[in-house]
Amino acid sequence: MDATGNIFTKIKRVKEKYTWSLQLLDQLLENYLNEEIMKHAIDLESGSDHDPFEMLAAFGGRGRSGGDRRDKVEDIINRARLAAAETGVIEVVHKILRSFPEIIPEDTVGPTNKNILMVAVENQQAEIFVALRQHLKKVPGKPNLWDDLVHAVDDENNTILHIAAKYDESLSHGWQAYGYAMQMQCEITWYEYVKSFVPSHYLFLKNEKGKSPEQIFATGHTGLVEKGNKWLKGTSQSCSVVAALVAGVSFATSTSIPGSIDTKGKPTLEGHPAFQLFAISGVIGLGFSVTALIMFLSILTSRTQPIDFKRNLPLKLLLGLSSLFVSIASMFIAFCASHFFVLEDKFKKGIFFPLYAVTCLPISFYAIAQFPLYMNLMKAIVKDVPQSQKSVQL
Repeated sequence: MDATGNIFTKIKRVKEKYTWSLQLLDQLLENYLNEEIMKHAIDLESGSDHDPFEMLAAFGGRGRSGGDRRDKVEDIINRARLAAAETGVIEVVHKILRSFPEIIPEDTVGPTNKNILMVAVENQQAEIFVALRQHLKKVPGKPNLWDDLVHAVDDENNTILHIAAKYDESLSHGWQAYGYAMQMQCEITWYEYVKSFVPSHYLFLKNEKGKSPEQIFATGHTGLVEKGNKWLKGTSQSCSVVAALVAGVSFATSTSIPGSIDTKGKPTLEGHPAFQLFAISGVIGLGFSVTALIMFLSILTSRTQPIDFKRNLPLKLLLGLSSLFVSIASMFIAFCASHFFVLEDKFKKGIFFPLYAVTCLPISFYAIAQFPLYMNLMKAIVKDVPQSQKSVQL
């Protein structure tokens, strides 16, 4: 109870930090906007040609010139935006882009002068990339700002595709991935997603080291492909053994008919609901166990090129795991339906359901154990953009 209470206390503190930080950000943005409104009001009333920031400084008793102050504010905003893009604080990026659309995010950072889009790609911040695309395609007076950022290169002639092709083991763990194979799936999906925004000839552009994005991706991900292949085949081998056992049990179950057979060769219990359930679940279990076995064997014999990790291999693994789960569930249902005739006359019918529910608990344990991998496979197949779990705890 104490441990549970501590967990909830920590969650509450993190949530409070997050809420307070957003409130602080809102207040800072509101104060700056109020000063901007005051600036325009003073300028309108006076009809003067002086810089409004200077007039505001005179009214407020500030000693900093308007131009310097404007530059300082814009510099702070750009630095905050770049820091948020690097660390993945999507709320800050959204609020700054919405509140200050006139401050164009064209500043660069780092020794190689990367723009904000390059920073997001380098740190694998997929949500930041999507947010920038949504906002920067409709900046007033800058209709080509998004294209300018996409087509830009840093001081080493790296495009955003060169940056997306690089593999950093410390960053790759930021993907919401389960196992090396799914990490590789996130890497190839991220690279393909970024590639969809650049011109086709960017695939052949070389940086100062004379490497194209394809070459960087191929050489950088060799180790991860080998690890993903090893993980995938190890998982498939283990699951194929289980699928073969379930197929054997399901076949034996489907051929053993409860009760006796009459003179016409028909089962005496044919009209009983439990017998119908037994017959149907036995066939389903056999069919799905064989399907699971085929899927896992196809993974073992598949090629393992980087592009195969994007859809082909995750889909086969998902179908194999789903079929295996259905076959195991059907096997237990067939057992319970057959066993029902053994206890039917000895106990009240109300006791059967709790008994068989406890018997089927292993299915629930299997589902819970495989749920993270199953959901990760579902998201990987459905979504075009991998999900990043790197973010700052505000």
